[in-house]
Amino acid sequence: MKQYDLHVFSRAPGVYEQKRLIEEASKLGLSIKVMSYMNIHSQLNKDGYKLYWKDEELVLPKYCIFREPGSDLIYNDIRDTVMRSYLQNNTRVLNSKSLDRWSGLDKLTQMGKFQMARLPIFQTSYFGNWGEVFMWARKSDFPIMVKPRLSSHGVKTHKVASVKDLEKLSEEIDIREYIIQPFMRAGEDLRIIVIGDRAIGAMKRTAKEGMHITNYSAGGEVSSYDLSGEIEELALKATQVFDLEYAGVDLMKNQDGEWCVLEVNRSCQFRGFEKATAMNVASEILCHLTSK
Repeated sequence: MKQYDLHVFSRAPGVYEQKRLIEEASKLGLSIKVMSYMNIHSQLNKDGYKLYWKDEELVLPKYCIFREPGSDLIYNDIRDTVMRSYLQNNTRVLNSKSLDRWSGLDKLTQMGKFQMARLPIFQTSYFGNWGEVFMWARKSDFPIMVKPRLSSHGVKTHKVASVKDLEKLSEEIDIREYIIQPFMRAGEDLRIIVIGDRAIGAMKRTAKEGMHITNYSAGGEVSSYDLSGEIEELALKATQVFDLEYAGVDLMKNQDGEWCVLEVNRSCQFRGFEKATAMNVASEILCHLTSK
């Protein structure tokens, strides 16, 4: 394979974010190759790694961006192997410190680390079996949100209105793979994108009427939101907890009107963000990546 300035790895090449990176890389004079994790294989010997894409040996690039390989973690080992090889050969990898320390970054880990950093969070419950859940539920307020520990786009997130609904859900999911949080009735949250040491902007996401998911990919409505000092400071602190130089930070207000951290996403989608804010996120990412 010929040498490219930038490699982008993704589980789904061809989606909006990859297309935008290709467009902006061209404007910056960067040659770019987008590849799927499933087409990579590696060989390790005494001299180090050899990496192949569709049987072509990879020539190491100057820069690399890893999009998340999926919530099922199937391709995490491939990503980590490629990253180790690249880092050994001085390729600049976006978010390398975070990816090296936390190969998979689930919601329960995030909540624990945010609490240790004294950031405001929502009460988060985790259970080892359904029996414990039902004992807890008899003393709890409904509705509640039952969320996968590893997920994106709001997939498999359940709004549960009663113990009866909880019993029905217990027939469908393994509670050990989920967390439980209070349901916030506002139906809206914020997505802040942080690049380097600054928040570049914020958008508000609002769930459709009758829905509980605010994600743009799930049909939520998006609009630009003024980035206050309080919001920016909280978003920056959240990314610093996980050594992130690029991330989407999701915030929501609790019942007392206080902004709380929902989660960070290390390779957040930005189609809705570019639509809502008219910001060129792809260019911002590439300019940051190539400036060091």
